[in-house]
Amino acid sequence: MLQVTVEQQDQQTRLILAGPIDDQAGPALRATLPQIKKQVLVNFSQVEYFNSLGIRTWVNFLRVLRDGRQVAYEHCPMDFLQQISMTPALSQGVEIQSFQADFECKSCGLEKTIGFTCKVGKAVLRKEMERQVCERCGSDLSLQEDIESLLLFLKE
Repeated sequence: MLQVTVEQQDQQTRLILAGPIDDQAGPALRATLPQIKKQVLVNFSQVEYFNSLGIRTWVNFLRVLRDGRQVAYEHCPMDFLQQISMTPALSQGVEIQSFQADFECKSCGLEKTIGFTCKVGKAVLRKEMERQVCERCGSDLSLQEDIESLLLFLKE
């Protein structure tokens, strides 16, 4: 079941989501609405997964959340970015500040999730992602998704 932690910081509310976003997530999300200020930052770092009903639940919640508020996302998981590329309503009117990408080492089998900030731009991100090195054996890490598909959500 989805857990939502609400943190207040000056003019901003941070929603930290933990667990699955599925058809059961709606009540937990809606319960936060009275506490949310004009700026809201949604942290996805602890989201386990989104299923198709969760995507619909999130789109419905986002419609209400955006009303009179500035919304930003941080630590978006790769599967959510893929959904954003297919379902623009997931990010409409939202600033995506950062995301997480999954890498693997073909030499030693290490799997690692690495965070990236979007403020540097698509070209710089592409270079950063191509330069990841395995901390265990020193080989290049491979992104577990096509880089162009993953970065489709960026406009530049």
